[in-house]
Amino acid sequence: MVTITVSEKGGQQSTFEFSKPEITIGRMKGNDIVLPKGNVSKRHSRILITDAAFTIVDLGSTNGTYVNGRKITGEQPITLSDKIYIGDFILQVEQEAAGIGAPPPAPPAPPPGPGGAPMDLQPEPFQDIQPEPMDMGGPPNPGPPPAPPAPQIEPRSADVPRLESGWQPRPQEDVTVDRPADRMLSRVSGPSSVAGPSAILDSQELGSEFDPAFHAAQMDVARVLFETINPQELPYGYPPNPDDQNHFQQAVANAVGTVNPSVDRDRLTSVLVSECVGLGPLEAYLDDPSIRDIYVNRFDRVVIRREGALASAPHAYSHPALLTAAAYRLLGPRDVEVLTDEVRFGDGTKVHVVMPPLATEGPVITVRKPPTSHASLDELVQNGALSQGMAEFLSRAAMAGRSIVIAGPTSSGKSTLLSALTGELAGGTRVVSVEDHAHIQLPENAVRLEANPGMGYDSRYLVQAALAMHPQRIVVDECRGAEAYDWVTAAACGTEGSMATTHGSSAADALGRLESLCLLGSRDVTPRGIRDQIARAVNIVCVVNRSNEGFRLQQVTEVQGVDLDAFRLNDIFYYRVEGTGGAFHPTGYVPMFYEDLRNAGVEVDFGIFRE
Repeated sequence: MVTITVSEKGGQQSTFEFSKPEITIGRMKGNDIVLPKGNVSKRHSRILITDAAFTIVDLGSTNGTYVNGRKITGEQPITLSDKIYIGDFILQVEQEAAGIGAPPPAPPAPPPGPGGAPMDLQPEPFQDIQPEPMDMGGPPNPGPPPAPPAPQIEPRSADVPRLESGWQPRPQEDVTVDRPADRMLSRVSGPSSVAGPSAILDSQELGSEFDPAFHAAQMDVARVLFETINPQELPYGYPPNPDDQNHFQQAVANAVGTVNPSVDRDRLTSVLVSECVGLGPLEAYLDDPSIRDIYVNRFDRVVIRREGALASAPHAYSHPALLTAAAYRLLGPRDVEVLTDEVRFGDGTKVHVVMPPLATEGPVITVRKPPTSHASLDELVQNGALSQGMAEFLSRAAMAGRSIVIAGPTSSGKSTLLSALTGELAGGTRVVSVEDHAHIQLPENAVRLEANPGMGYDSRYLVQAALAMHPQRIVVDECRGAEAYDWVTAAACGTEGSMATTHGSSAADALGRLESLCLLGSRDVTPRGIRDQIARAVNIVCVVNRSNEGFRLQQVTEVQGVDLDAFRLNDIFYYRVEGTGGAFHPTGYVPMFYEDLRNAGVEVDFGIFRE
C-alpha cells in the first residue's frame, strides 16, 4: 500500500492510498489523482512503483514536473523525503509498499545562483495565471536568453521554492501549437477538452427566406421604371410627402402593367413604391418584432437575424439606385456629405451606414434593434444559455458586490447577460449605467446615461460624470476605449460590484484587452500598475459565445490576483462539447468569497461546484 499526500498552496491537504504499480496524475477525470487547476495538464505525470524504487515520469506536460525544485526531463527516482511539485500542488509519498527498498539518492543540486537557490529553478509549477495549450508532446523549445537580474520574490509558503532572477516566460510555441479548431479555447484555464467555439460556429449555415421569383419581377419593373424617370428624381426626404407618394404610385403601376409579372401585382406595387419614396424592405423588417438585426450587404443581398439565426431576407432592393436613395434618407440632410455615420431611432434602434466609395458594391446598412423584453437568469437557464448552478452563482456574486466583466465576440449575448445580472440587483441599489443606446434593465433607483460621440460626449465623459453622482455601482455596456481606465479605477476603490462588457474569447483575452484599453486612458501608469488595479477591480469574468440556439455562457472564472506579468485565474464553470451537443460542468473550485458569505451567515449551496 502506498499513501500519497497532496498539499495545495492554500494549505488544504488530501490523502490517497493505492495498491497498484502505476499512478497517473492530471487535471481530467480518469486519472488516479485529479488536480483541478489550469496549470495542470490533462495527463501530467505518472508515478511507477517497482520492487526496487519509486519513479516519477513527466508525460509531456506544459508546465513540467519538479522534484525538490528541479525540473525532471526523464524518469526520476524519488525517495520518501522528496517533494513533487505539479502546478499549485505539492505531492509526497508518505509510506513505502512492503518489500520496496529505498531508491538511489537524488543527484546533488547545482551550485546556488545569485539569490541562493539552484540556477535552473523555474516558476512553472505556480503559473496558474497562464492558460494551457494542447498537449502536443515532445521536448519544449528553448526559451529566450536570460533576462537581467530581477528582485527576489518571496515564496507563498515555506514549501514553495523561491523564484530567482533566471526566470524566463514560457516559450511562445507553448501557446500557439494547437489545432485551429481548438485555438480559441486552448487559452482558457479550464479543462482543455472543451471544444473551441469555432468548431461550432463553422457548422452554422445561412438560412434562406428569399423569394427569387418575386425579386426577378422587382428588377424587371425597376428597369422599366427607370426608362421613364431619371434616378436623380428620387426624393431624399423622409418621411415622404403625399405628392411624391402619388406620383410614384402611378409611375410604378404603369411599369407593372408593362412588365405584366406572374407574381402578386398589388404586393409588387407596394414594395416598389416603398423603395421609391421610403426605406424599402427595411420598413417591414423594422416593424417585425421577431427580427433583431438587419444587414444590407448589397441591393440584392439582405440578411436578417431572427431568433438568433441568420437567414437571407424574403425581399431585397430592386435596383442599386433605390438602395442609395434609402441610405440618404436614413442619413438625413447634411451640410457636408458624409461617407459613414450612425443614426439612432427613438426606440433605441441603431442604424449604421457606409456609403461608396468606402463600400465598393453600394451602400452597406447595419440595423441593430433593442430587445423588446429582458430575459432573467431563470429564463436564460430555460433557453440553455447557462446551467442552474451558474445562474445561482452569478446571482449570489451580483448581490454580494462582486465586480463582473462579461466578454465575448460581437452579437454574442454580452448585453443580454449583463441585463439579466443587473435585474438581480435590489431596487434600492444606486446604479449609474453608461450605454451606447439605452436597453438594459436596471433597478428603480438607477440613473441611465447614453453616450453621444457626435456631440462630444463619449463613454469616458459619462463614466467620469457618473463618479459625481454618488453611485454604488457603475455599469458600462461595451467598454471599447479610454473609459476602461476610469471604470477600473472606480471599481477598484469605491464602487465594488460594478459591471462591464468587452470583447474577448477567454478570461485571459478579456483582461488583456481591458489592460490595453486602460493604457489609452492613462499613459503615466505602468503596465504592472494597470494589472494590479484590474486584479483589484475585477472579481469574476464571464465569457459568452454564439450558438445555434442563441448564445451560451462558455466560461466563468475568478480573478485571484496578479503574479509578475500575468493574471492569476481559476475557472469555476465551463461548457464542454460532447458529441453533437454539450454540457455545463463545474471545475470543483470554490471561489474565495463563498466562504466569506457562509461565515457572514448567508445560506449558500456549495453543491453547485460539484458534478
